[in-house]
Amino acid sequence: MASAEGAVRLLRLAWRNVMRNRRRTLIAASAVGMGLAAMIFYDGTMEGTYDSMVVTATATWTGQGQIYREGYPERLESSVDIQGADSIMARLRREDRVRYFTPRVEVQGMVSSAAGYASATVTGISPPSECRISRTDDALVEGAVPIADSVRGLLIGYDMADDLELAPGDRAVVTVSMADSGGIHQEMVRVSGVYHTGDPELDGFRALVPIDLARGMAGLDPSAVNRIVLVFDDLQFGADTMSSFWDRHSRGANVAVGWPDLVPQVDILKEMSGMAISIVGLILFGLVAFGVVNTLFMSIYERMFEFGVLRAIGTTARRLGAMIVLESACLAAVSLVIGSALGLAAMLITGHTGLDFTGIEFSGVTFYQPIYPVLRWQQFVLYPAGLLLLVTVTGIYPAVHAARRKPAEAMRRSL
Repeated sequence: MASAEGAVRLLRLAWRNVMRNRRRTLIAASAVGMGLAAMIFYDGTMEGTYDSMVVTATATWTGQGQIYREGYPERLESSVDIQGADSIMARLRREDRVRYFTPRVEVQGMVSSAAGYASATVTGISPPSECRISRTDDALVEGAVPIADSVRGLLIGYDMADDLELAPGDRAVVTVSMADSGGIHQEMVRVSGVYHTGDPELDGFRALVPIDLARGMAGLDPSAVNRIVLVFDDLQFGADTMSSFWDRHSRGANVAVGWPDLVPQVDILKEMSGMAISIVGLILFGLVAFGVVNTLFMSIYERMFEFGVLRAIGTTARRLGAMIVLESACLAAVSLVIGSALGLAAMLITGHTGLDFTGIEFSGVTFYQPIYPVLRWQQFVLYPAGLLLLVTVTGIYPAVHAARRKPAEAMRRSL
């Protein structure tokens, strides 16, 4: 009981000493707090960047999952179609976790006009279901999406339209290589719309036509499908490799994969962001430690005569050192309040307004919406706890330095 009361008295004394020079304490605590706020904001921004990259990569074109024939992504030949595509799509309609799906046929070819030609992946789409997956209608800047598979319309990206000087209503010639014979097939179509996603590959090298038209040009069966693109009711379900969903639809030569396999650069970013946060944390907290040591030594040298008197009247070196360590802890407590408040304010403001990186490409993913920092409980528990421990431990060195002074020597040292 007596020891507890002594600890409380020591803590009160440490708090009074810290608040003795309030201006210096506020400046030092603000510097430490801004380091904590920077860590909180940086962590939230990296989490927001990761979430935005996942949403952008899966919502623009790739989807949250895909089913295709084994080896198709490497070969990209239209003849490598899914086995039993109709039965697979019938089973997908009964899957509770699948919100939308759409079939695609992909044929390598080119689009030409009176102004020139451009290499393109001619992709056959089913417009009603495609618009739910890739938001093609939202990306339109001119014209319209064909409302039915039978319409002989062509959707092209903004960059391709600019290079070929095409606009809605203009005629264009689509040339593709036929799947079986290897011959060339040409089809004259009218441009129905121009889209702009911000992704150079989509805007400059992909042309969309109704799926039946693509099958006919490539000489494929009426039911041929190269990819089935999926969207689930929960984005994270596409990353759940333990789900039996993938085994159910990976039968025969077909393969079902989630978005981590389709956009592996996103998971690489997650690992890189963890390393980056650790490095930034070490740098910031290292600077914080030096700042705290400097502040404590300034305070110690100002009170060296006082310490000498305390030692002379019987205060032990351990008790004196404990008081200085508690002063460091009190400084950390003030810093935590300031840093957490600044960090929370920055997160709430940018969480509402967002950080506008629209149009910027990173790791093959082009952001089409602002990045919104993500609030996590770890930011206001782990980082403050780590800072409290760091600042408290940092105070041990100045405490040992002051406690080792002999009373007579300490009383002679006075500023």
